[in-house]
Amino acid sequence: SASILLFFVAQLSIFSSQFLTAINAQDLHEEKNLEELCAELVAGGHCRSNPDLIKRKCAKPCMNWQKSVRSTDTKNIHEDEPSFFDLSSKNATGSVINFRKFEGYVTIVANVAKLCEEGKTEEIYAEYTKIQQIWPYTVEFVIFTFEHPEIDYDAGADFCEPHKEAFKKQGRAINIMEEAKVNGLDSHPVYKYLKSTFDVDDLDLGIPTVFLITPDGEQIEVHLGPSAREIRKYIYLHLERDL
Repeated sequence: SASILLFFVAQLSIFSSQFLTAINAQDLHEEKNLEELCAELVAGGHCRSNPDLIKRKCAKPCMNWQKSVRSTDTKNIHEDEPSFFDLSSKNATGSVINFRKFEGYVTIVANVAKLCEEGKTEEIYAEYTKIQQIWPYTVEFVIFTFEHPEIDYDAGADFCEPHKEAFKKQGRAINIMEEAKVNGLDSHPVYKYLKSTFDVDDLDLGIPTVFLITPDGEQIEVHLGPSAREIRKYIYLHLERDL
């Protein structure tokens, strides 16, 4: 199953040229040097920002990194506390969505980096849609796009056209929301709520973060670094338990 790690793939232009040169020139027989180089790449965050460029020679170290960042936390929401269903947000076309519509569903909230490479945004949306279509009447996806700090979005007027086309496409089974700031004082109200629930100031944008809200809104889970297969598992467990 494709990892949701791909949701945070950055553009080739932000990859360190010295690392790219080194890994392309690396002799496979120089195992020690390759191991050291991969360790440096992992430490520099390139497993998450440029997986396509290093997976050929550093696949195992990156797989170990992904496993190491995975974690889960759960918070119970009491009656006297604000509810997820009290929130609202504009979607990608500007219509306001009242989150009361998600009551009674297992709801997944995910933040997806704004990716300008041809086909990448559509690939991400297709992965989420594939999961939602397994349980079309009991699961909702709420997807927010954000500008990743490692991507240069000023590369020309048409640079992000592939993303714009996918972002504005209508008739999807999943909810594509407005572009939002995930971190900072002016972060989107939905993320202010979710972060405050877990007493977190900012999310690590290098780690895929998925929130799961139970049908009654009385419990919220945060999953760091989950694969698509793991998300399906979490949804299945809640459907078995809560519905």
